[in-house]
Amino acid sequence: MAVTMNDVRARLDPEEVDYTSAARLGAEALPLLAELVRGNDTMLASKAAYLASLIPGEERLPVLGAAAASPHPRVRVAAATGLRNLDEADADALAQRLLRDEDVGVRKQSVRAAAVFSSPVLTERIRQIAQDDPEIALRHIAAASLDRG
Repeated sequence: MAVTMNDVRARLDPEEVDYTSAARLGAEALPLLAELVRGNDTMLASKAAYLASLIPGEERLPVLGAAAASPHPRVRVAAATGLRNLDEADADALAQRLLRDEDVGVRKQSVRAAAVFSSPVLTERIRQIAQDDPEIALRHIAAASLDRG
């Protein structure tokens, strides 16, 4: 049976989303999630972005890319949070982009998610954030993530 927008919205509309259950919609839901990510409802868009990160396969990457390019910081934060659900090869370019985001909340979530990867490029970017990010609290978070790594 085809996944419909009603199916997707039924999973994402609750305040507390059961993401494990929602991810069972599978790759067929990704075009619908992409539509929500590009929409004006930032809460729904952020939930859609994170859900896309939980659906296995490369088809999720354009949805997360759209979320990372959203004009809404809340949606970009969801993309950053979803990085931890990707393998390193898939996360690398997206993480590099999000680690340079203008919004401190996006950078913070990106640091936390990217710190689990061993990419020298990501590690160097986190090191730069630890040294010279304008937000002191984020510098401390980045430094702590390097110490754990």
